[in-house]
Amino acid sequence: MQYAAPGTEFNVYGDGVYTSKSPLGPYTYAPNNPISYKPGGFMNGAGHGSTVIGPNNKYWHFGSMAVSINVNWERRICMFPTEFDKDGLMYTDTSFGDYPHYAPTVAEKMGEFTGWMLLSYKKSVKASSYYDNYKPENIVDENVKTFWVAEK
Repeated sequence: MQYAAPGTEFNVYGDGVYTSKSPLGPYTYAPNNPISYKPGGFMNGAGHGSTVIGPNNKYWHFGSMAVSINVNWERRICMFPTEFDKDGLMYTDTSFGDYPHYAPTVAEKMGEFTGWMLLSYKKSVKASSYYDNYKPENIVDENVKTFWVAEK
């Protein structure tokens, strides 16, 4: 049984599982919880999700990532490859989850990290204008909660 841990209002929260041999229980808390959790990077969170079987019978976990600009619970959808270890415990690979990955339709590499790295972090940028506190350097600060807006 999969569950969403509380904490939508925070930038980090996750999903976990309980296991049982029967749908009616008893249930045991999985020792590797949370199965989906992403505490850092451009996008944080990976909670309040669900796990599905996709192309080629590959498991995928869809969760929500914190944006929290307009309201504390503002989120975006994320998608991570999900596996089961040798003991049958589910885990979700959120490593570099906010970087490009191969699509589920790329059979030999589906869901794998492409290896493309961020090259613009903290680089010098210029803009002809900016509005209020939405400065040009916000576009290279690796923070989804900041952005550049041109002057009206």
